[in-house]
Amino acid sequence: MDIGDVYEVGAWITWWITFLVVWIGCSVDYGFLGFALGWIPAYIVAYIAAYLWPLILLVLVFVVMKLWH
Repeated sequence: MDIGDVYEVGAWITWWITFLVVWIGCSVDYGFLGFALGWIPAYIVAYIAAYLWPLILLVLVFVVMKLWH
């Protein structure tokens, strides 16, 4: 397993988690319209987050470390 495989797996996991969280958020905020059309912004945000997942992970680790101490 090389670094490219690790990046792709991380991007895939980040894409799905982000997509579902954003789509659910749109559904909760906007009801049926959010459920019907919320996949569009969810797809866009997930696509961007998938490329930036190492940065997102670094920020999450930093936040957890700050909250831990």
